[in-house]
Amino acid sequence: GMAMVAPVNHGTGWLVIPSEGGNADLAPGSHLEAELWGALMHAHGHVSWETALSGPGLVNLYRAMSSVWGGAAEELSPADVTERGLSMTDPVCHQTLETFCALLGAAAGNLALTAIARGGVYIGGGIVPRMVDFLSTSPLRRRFEERGAMSELVKDMPLYILAEPDAGLVGAMH
Repeated sequence: GMAMVAPVNHGTGWLVIPSEGGNADLAPGSHLEAELWGALMHAHGHVSWETALSGPGLVNLYRAMSSVWGGAAEELSPADVTERGLSMTDPVCHQTLETFCALLGAAAGNLALTAIARGGVYIGGGIVPRMVDFLSTSPLRRRFEERGAMSELVKDMPLYILAEPDAGLVGAMH
């Protein structure tokens, strides 16, 4: 999911603007991503950001990557793909994580432009907080900033990783 938060009442409160941005069309940003998009389209019909950027999406992406590499995908969980990718014991899983981070950066960059998110973009979920060290060398930030003519607008926007597993509940309490 994706949402935006805007100050209201002269900055004394907040308005949460929910969206179904995760169901928007995934936009490939490289030749590899275009090949993966084709494999995902073949398997799922419509390819949204959520098709690749979620727990089940990570497995979808791994299966598509295996297909592009010309191999058969093993039956792996999101945790398996993450562990094998982070430890570099499986090159397909590692490439899957790299691509996951690239796509996540692109999706976050698109949201940053849509909302003109000068206060930054916050990324949460179950997968990303487990790979914070990996993110620093991944394509995440580069792809966040690759906005063509609007790259200057987003280059100084912060990108935050939420470590709080119950961030949604904490936010709802406030």
